[in-house]
Amino acid sequence: MWHGVNILRRVKTSKGWANVALKRNTKKRIQWPSGGSFLIEWRENGSRLREAAGNTPAEALDWGFPPEHLDAVRKLSEGGVMLWWFAADWAVARRKFIERGYPLVQAFDIQIRKIESALPEINALFGSHVVYALPSTGIYTHPEIIWKSMLDTLAGPGSKHRFHARRG
Repeated sequence: MWHGVNILRRVKTSKGWANVALKRNTKKRIQWPSGGSFLIEWRENGSRLREAAGNTPAEALDWGFPPEHLDAVRKLSEGGVMLWWFAADWAVARRKFIERGYPLVQAFDIQIRKIESALPEINALFGSHVVYALPSTGIYTHPEIIWKSMLDTLAGPGSKHRFHARRG
Protein backbone atom coordinates (compact mmCIF):
# COMPACT_ATOMS: atom_id res chain seq x y z
CA MET A 1 0.00 0.00 0.00
CA TRP A 2 2.03 2.97 1.27
CA HIS A 3 4.98 3.63 3.50
CA GLY A 4 5.81 -0.06 3.62
CA VAL A 5 2.35 -1.28 4.74
CA ASN A 6 0.34 -3.44 2.37
CA ILE A 7 -3.00 -5.18 2.44
CA LEU A 8 -2.64 -8.45 0.58
CA ARG A 9 -5.16 -11.02 -0.56
CA ARG A 10 -4.43 -14.74 -0.41
CA VAL A 11 -5.40 -16.39 -3.69
CA LYS A 12 -5.12 -19.87 -5.15
CA THR A 13 -2.98 -20.07 -8.28
CA SER A 14 -2.00 -22.95 -10.55
CA LYS A 15 1.17 -23.31 -8.44
CA GLY A 16 -0.54 -23.15 -5.05
CA TRP A 17 -1.40 -20.26 -2.74
CA ALA A 18 0.03 -16.77 -3.20
CA ASN A 19 -0.27 -13.44 -1.42
CA VAL A 20 -0.98 -10.71 -3.95
CA ALA A 21 -1.33 -6.96 -3.73
CA LEU A 22 -4.81 -5.56 -4.30
CA LYS A 23 -5.46 -4.11 -7.74
CA ARG A 24 -5.65 -0.34 -8.20
CA ASN A 25 -7.61 1.76 -10.67
CA THR A 26 -6.13 4.50 -12.85
CA LYS A 27 -6.43 6.96 -9.94
CA LYS A 28 -4.30 4.59 -7.80
CA ARG A 29 -7.26 3.78 -5.54
CA ILE A 30 -7.64 0.21 -4.33
CA GLN A 31 -10.28 -1.86 -6.09
CA TRP A 32 -11.59 -3.86 -3.16
CA PRO A 33 -12.59 -7.44 -3.89
CA SER A 34 -15.76 -8.61 -2.20
CA GLY A 35 -14.05 -11.23 -0.09
CA GLY A 36 -11.16 -13.59 0.36
CA SER A 37 -8.48 -13.95 2.97
CA PHE A 38 -6.57 -10.73 3.69
CA LEU A 39 -3.23 -10.02 5.35
CA ILE A 40 -1.51 -6.88 6.58
CA GLU A 41 2.18 -6.77 5.64
CA TRP A 42 4.90 -4.39 6.81
CA ARG A 43 8.63 -4.24 7.49
CA GLU A 44 10.12 -3.98 10.94
CA ASN A 45 13.83 -4.10 11.79
CA GLY A 46 14.61 -5.32 8.26
CA SER A 47 12.15 -8.22 8.39
CA ARG A 48 8.89 -8.57 6.47
CA LEU A 49 6.03 -9.27 8.86
CA ARG A 50 2.50 -10.41 8.03
CA GLU A 51 -0.58 -10.89 10.10
CA ALA A 52 -3.99 -12.27 9.19
CA ALA A 53 -6.48 -9.41 8.79
CA GLY A 54 -9.84 -11.02 8.09
CA ASN A 55 -11.99 -12.33 5.26
CA THR A 56 -13.53 -9.12 3.95
CA PRO A 57 -12.11 -5.70 3.04
CA ALA A 58 -13.90 -4.22 6.06
CA GLU A 59 -12.22 -6.74 8.37
CA ALA A 60 -8.84 -6.00 6.78
CA LEU A 61 -9.24 -2.32 7.64
CA ASP A 62 -10.73 -3.20 11.04
CA TRP A 63 -7.65 -5.21 11.86
CA GLY A 64 -7.26 -5.76 15.60
CA PHE A 65 -3.56 -5.36 16.20
CA PRO A 66 -1.19 -6.26 18.98
CA PRO A 67 0.27 -3.08 20.55
CA GLU A 68 3.76 -4.09 19.47
CA HIS A 69 2.61 -3.33 15.90
CA LEU A 70 1.74 0.33 16.52
CA ASP A 71 4.30 1.32 13.88
CA ALA A 72 2.27 -0.51 11.22
CA VAL A 73 -0.90 1.23 12.44
CA ARG A 74 0.90 4.58 12.35
CA LYS A 75 1.90 3.88 8.74
CA LEU A 76 -1.71 3.11 7.85
CA SER A 77 -2.65 6.50 9.33
CA GLU A 78 0.11 8.24 7.39
CA GLY A 79 -1.28 6.58 4.27
CA GLY A 80 -4.69 8.13 4.82
CA VAL A 81 -6.59 5.48 6.78
CA MET A 82 -8.75 7.10 9.47
CA LEU A 83 -8.09 5.33 12.75
CA TRP A 84 -10.65 4.63 15.49
CA TRP A 85 -10.03 2.99 18.84
CA PHE A 86 -12.94 0.91 20.13
CA ALA A 87 -12.50 1.08 23.87
CA ALA A 88 -13.96 -1.17 26.54
CA ASP A 89 -14.04 -1.53 30.26
CA TRP A 90 -11.29 -4.12 30.60
CA ALA A 91 -12.89 -6.09 33.43
CA VAL A 92 -16.17 -6.30 31.51
CA ALA A 93 -14.33 -7.23 28.30
CA ARG A 94 -12.52 -10.02 30.15
CA ARG A 95 -15.83 -11.34 31.53
CA LYS A 96 -17.38 -11.27 28.02
CA PHE A 97 -14.30 -13.05 26.65
CA ILE A 98 -14.78 -15.85 29.20
CA GLU A 99 -18.55 -16.01 28.55
CA ARG A 100 -17.91 -16.55 24.83
CA GLY A 101 -15.91 -19.65 25.75
CA TYR A 102 -12.53 -18.59 24.45
CA PRO A 103 -10.01 -20.98 26.00
CA LEU A 104 -6.94 -18.82 26.59
CA VAL A 105 -7.88 -16.16 29.13
CA GLN A 106 -4.14 -15.79 29.80
CA ALA A 107 -3.71 -14.52 26.21
CA PHE A 108 -6.41 -11.91 26.85
CA ASP A 109 -4.64 -10.82 30.05
CA ILE A 110 -1.32 -10.52 28.21
CA GLN A 111 -2.97 -8.41 25.49
CA ILE A 112 -4.52 -6.07 28.09
CA ARG A 113 -1.14 -5.65 29.83
CA LYS A 114 0.43 -4.77 26.47
CA ILE A 115 -2.35 -2.26 25.73
CA GLU A 116 -1.97 -0.75 29.19
CA SER A 117 1.78 -0.24 28.77
CA ALA A 118 1.30 1.23 25.27
CA LEU A 119 -1.65 3.42 26.23
CA PRO A 120 0.20 6.77 26.07
CA GLU A 121 1.33 5.97 22.52
CA ILE A 122 -2.12 4.64 21.57
CA ASN A 123 -3.79 7.79 22.93
CA ALA A 124 -1.40 10.00 20.98
CA LEU A 125 -2.03 8.05 17.77
CA PHE A 126 -5.82 7.84 17.99
CA GLY A 127 -6.43 11.24 19.63
CA SER A 128 -10.15 11.99 19.90
CA HIS A 129 -11.05 9.03 17.69
CA VAL A 130 -12.12 6.82 20.61
CA VAL A 131 -15.49 5.10 20.80
CA TYR A 132 -16.65 3.32 23.96
CA ALA A 133 -18.09 0.12 22.55
CA LEU A 134 -18.30 -1.82 25.81
CA PRO A 135 -18.77 0.40 28.88
CA SER A 136 -18.82 -0.72 32.51
CA THR A 137 -22.56 -1.46 32.26
CA GLY A 138 -21.62 -4.55 30.26
CA ILE A 139 -24.12 -3.59 27.55
CA TYR A 140 -22.56 -3.17 24.12
CA THR A 141 -23.08 0.27 22.64
CA HIS A 142 -25.57 0.09 19.76
CA PRO A 143 -23.88 0.45 16.34
CA GLU A 144 -26.03 3.49 15.45
CA ILE A 145 -24.88 5.26 18.60
CA ILE A 146 -21.27 4.39 17.79
CA TRP A 147 -21.72 5.74 14.25
CA LYS A 148 -23.31 8.97 15.52
CA SER A 149 -20.48 9.42 18.03
CA MET A 150 -17.92 8.99 15.25
CA LEU A 151 -19.66 11.47 12.98
CA ASP A 152 -20.12 14.00 15.79
CA THR A 153 -16.41 13.69 16.65
CA LEU A 154 -15.54 14.44 13.03
CA ALA A 155 -17.89 17.45 12.97
CA GLY A 156 -16.31 18.83 16.14
CA PRO A 157 -17.75 20.81 19.02
CA GLY A 158 -19.95 23.73 18.06
CA SER A 159 -20.13 22.58 14.46
CA LYS A 160 -23.21 23.50 12.45
CA HIS A 161 -22.82 20.09 10.84
CA ARG A 162 -24.23 17.67 13.37
CA PHE A 163 -24.95 14.19 12.19
CA HIS A 164 -27.74 11.98 13.41
CA ALA A 165 -28.07 8.22 13.14
CA ARG A 166 -30.84 7.16 10.80
CA ARG A 167 -33.47 4.87 12.16
CA GLY A 168 -34.34 1.95 9.92
